[in-house]
Amino acid sequence: MGRRTGPRLSPALIGGLVGAVALALAPIARADWMLFGGAEKVFDGEYAAMTALLPFSEQLGRGFVHRYGASYIRYEYPEGDDTVQGETRAIAASLGYQVPVTDGWFGIYTGAAYRDTTFDPRQPDNRQEGRRVVPTVDIDGGLLAANRWLFAGVASYTPGDRAYWTRARALRRVSARIFVGPEIVAHGDRDYDARQTGLAAQFNRVIGPFDIVLKAGGKRIRNGDSGAYGGIEVLRHFQ
Repeated sequence: MGRRTGPRLSPALIGGLVGAVALALAPIARADWMLFGGAEKVFDGEYAAMTALLPFSEQLGRGFVHRYGASYIRYEYPEGDDTVQGETRAIAASLGYQVPVTDGWFGIYTGAAYRDTTFDPRQPDNRQEGRRVVPTVDIDGGLLAANRWLFAGVASYTPGDRAYWTRARALRRVSARIFVGPEIVAHGDRDYDARQTGLAAQFNRVIGPFDIVLKAGGKRIRNGDSGAYGGIEVLRHFQ
């Protein structure tokens, strides 16, 4: 099968993007707004995103919030004797509510995303192909237990496509500002399913005001190949 070249993520973009899901790892924020993002390179593709989270009141951490994001993803999955390459660019906006939790956080968000998805070879029976507006639901939460363990989870779901992305981490404090532990990721849709297991290291404010997560591990596609992944996430509070 001929592969479509498509845009590739340069090292400068990967290094400069600030972090997509790092909210699920950060202690509850007491800031006027937050910018988080990240990038990930996988044996069969790549991912990058950036999101801004803003409160309606004076502080994040309790009450209603609004958030805006942009993302890019490239991935592959087996289809018969072929390998299909998918590519999606998206922008999204949502409203949410954050519940104050002692030594933790919990938030739920609902909104819509505008997605432009292409496949190579084309998949005329795949309803995700093309430009569409789709509803989205996101949940994140976590708990800092005994000031030693940081448990965090995040889930995203697109009902119309049955598309999902979930991640769970259990990180143990190894120093005043560093947590290390395993992570499990599951994501997919009607035509694609994958699982990732790896190790994540979270560094809180070790580079100026930034929290940074480094992660690496292995990925397996349903009825397909397996290989390695690695990535970075960055979180910044603005006051």
